[in-house]
Amino acid sequence: MKRKRKRIHISPNSLFVDLYIVQHGHEQCDFSHSFGPILTHNYLFHYIVSGKGRFFQPDNSDGTELTSGQGFLMPPDTICSYSADSDDPWEYYWIEFNGIQAKQSMKLAGFTDTQLIYTPRTDNKIEEIAHIFADTLETNVNNEYLLLGNLYQLLDALIQNSSQQISDTRNEISNVYIRRAIDYIRDNYQNDISVADIANHCNLNRNYFTRLFKAELNLTPSQFLIKYRLNKAADLLMNTDLSIQCISEEIGYSNQFNFSATFKKHYNFSPFDWRNKHS
Repeated sequence: MKRKRKRIHISPNSLFVDLYIVQHGHEQCDFSHSFGPILTHNYLFHYIVSGKGRFFQPDNSDGTELTSGQGFLMPPDTICSYSADSDDPWEYYWIEFNGIQAKQSMKLAGFTDTQLIYTPRTDNKIEEIAHIFADTLETNVNNEYLLLGNLYQLLDALIQNSSQQISDTRNEISNVYIRRAIDYIRDNYQNDISVADIANHCNLNRNYFTRLFKAELNLTPSQFLIKYRLNKAADLLMNTDLSIQCISEEIGYSNQFNFSATFKKHYNFSPFDWRNKHS
């Protein structure tokens, strides 16, 4: 009888915006193990290395049986669920990620709003993809550059071996505006900037800009600005001896208590406890 095995690695911080890993792991499921229904906030991809199970999405209540070499995507703001087979439960790797390029990368791999199942074009790269997942799991979560390289390598392998692979159809216009906005945030996050300031920098109406930004990143500009500032704060807490007051001012918060409350809401730790945990 198979015994359940599970490993999870959570990335403590991310200073990247194009692509970044939130968490990743490996699981050998128990018989009939199920998960969901759940609404995800990032892109969550499972890759099956053995066994089988069923994946359920909103338009398919009966589910689709999947097996070794296949995978399934749980995109942001979509309710999905899955369950392992009762006789031959699956073993899979999974990775949760996001970023400006996440949506486009999934499109290139053949995923759409309704097509959430990954099927390989050939069996040639099945073992290679599994090795990339395994290497990623062995990588220190604090080595973000190496983790990012693994993510790019994984996405490339998925795209190249997808039976639904499509040509690049990215929306260059929206991409330019989003990059311009993020560049502005990178240069000015430490100042008292607003969504209106960012929209004005892009020469766009605030409401239109907010819709465009949310459609690309699944975050509002305000949410992205907060996330960016807090990621900077987490990095400073781990890698400097600056006081919490200095760090709050460094990332654009004039009130240390507001900063501490926002940080704890995002990371589930106070800045002080975060520093003690990761230093």
